[in-house]
Amino acid sequence: RLDGRPSRGVDVLAAPERLYLPLRSQTVAFTNVTVADHQVVLAGETLATAPGSFDIPLLAPLPGTVHLNATDGHIVLDTPPEDAMCRARPPEATGPMQDQLVARGAWEFLRDIHTGRVPSPLRTPQAAVVSTVQLEPFQTRGDVLLARDVPAFIRGLGLLHALMGEKPLFLAIPNAESEITELLQTTAREHPWITIVHVPLRYPAGDLRLLARRVGLRCDAALPVWGTGVAGVLAVDAALTHGKAATTRVVTLGGPGAPQPRHVEVHLGYPLEKLLPPATGPTTLRVLNGGALTGAQLDPGQCGIDNQCAGLTMVKEHESREFFGFLRAGSDRPSASRCFLSTLRRPTRHALTTALRGEHRACVACGHCESRCPAGIMPSLLHKCLWAGDEREAERLRLDLCVECGLCTYVCPAKINLQKQFGDAKENIRSRQCPAPRQIQ
Repeated sequence: RLDGRPSRGVDVLAAPERLYLPLRSQTVAFTNVTVADHQVVLAGETLATAPGSFDIPLLAPLPGTVHLNATDGHIVLDTPPEDAMCRARPPEATGPMQDQLVARGAWEFLRDIHTGRVPSPLRTPQAAVVSTVQLEPFQTRGDVLLARDVPAFIRGLGLLHALMGEKPLFLAIPNAESEITELLQTTAREHPWITIVHVPLRYPAGDLRLLARRVGLRCDAALPVWGTGVAGVLAVDAALTHGKAATTRVVTLGGPGAPQPRHVEVHLGYPLEKLLPPATGPTTLRVLNGGALTGAQLDPGQCGIDNQCAGLTMVKEHESREFFGFLRAGSDRPSASRCFLSTLRRPTRHALTTALRGEHRACVACGHCESRCPAGIMPSLLHKCLWAGDEREAERLRLDLCVECGLCTYVCPAKINLQKQFGDAKENIRSRQCPAPRQIQ
């Protein structure tokens, strides 16, 4: 029971006077800038493209004037007052559905499940997996987005099915009774190409890679598996049904450090200073771009919402040491090891902090990481291989099956950041084995 969970509604925030559009996000780098300094652009116009991700575009969320040198690593867009905004739009995207999705910014919501990257628009997948389940703390749950427009989601599933050549589509829904899940099950019965996968309400059961393994989809570079969530399906529908560019995001502001935990809909580039509490104050916060288990610490140079941001998690920095902490019985220490007094207490409200509650040490082979791993691998043994520099042995032990959910790191009594170690090793192996993606001509 974690403090800082957001409310269920979504607040739509008004457009600010200035947007700060980051040129880099978690997996995408917009290195090819296509506009000039002080150029006036229309809403939906391309500002930059990502050559390493099949030239997906960074679109102007609003009309305005471009500033290229105002803030490092960003395209700054000064927007006119709302009543003076130009309602004109750039020419409509035409051609195949893939081209329309790329041009309208919806393609970046899709992922090649096995690589985690944007899939090639030139390849037809063997199947698609759509997850409506988001169980990581402080992230936007699928039912929050579905409650806004279920018919659009169902329509988007049909468009996605047509987009991939009518291949199988697996839809993961929570194993719980609700009005929305009943509606989705009824829809699946009417469309035989939808296969429902019931997911238990236990993190990280909604992970796309785990779902692909569960339904027997193999890893094949020539036949990728597409994956996306509720936001991606809604973006596909908006792009193909209404011709709308995907220039807004629903972002969760959560965590015990959030003064008002909530969901907000904002334009890309929305100033972070308007979403985060002031830096000055009695409590120092660590802000994560993402959830509490998989998010990365927000780059201090980032000024606006990036194209992949789904949440900002605010956690209080733990800056003091406990006096004689090693002598305490641990009534306030929830632990996987069940060796503290908290084991005897009923679940209580808990506020996460950045405290490690212990010191870094060598792996003690306790087995907690292995018992919690949803991928069924042996994190402690993989850690020892990587610590010794033996990536080939780690490959043999199926490092590739790691979904980087962060559970092993969370339960580790030795405080080893296994998640980062495994992610870095997988990236090293991938860069050694895979050539750069072919770009669209």
